[in-house]
Amino acid sequence: MHRSLNNLRQKALISQEKQRLIDDLLAKADQALKKDALTAPADNNAYDLYQQVLVEDADNTLAKQGLVNI
Repeated sequence: MHRSLNNLRQKALISQEKQRLIDDLLAKADQALKKDALTAPADNNAYDLYQQVLVEDADNTLAKQGLVNI
């Protein structure tokens, strides 16, 4: 039971870290969109950042809408 509780805690922490990553990527993508950095520069553009969100969360509606907006 103790091991099971530790596994749940670990999964919750991973989930929180993943959500922070997604939130950070979405914020960067939104900033890039506002700056009209749609597909360039190669390392920091809205399209690539929204795609990175979808790698982490394939059903993310904010990232999907961001791609539609591009």
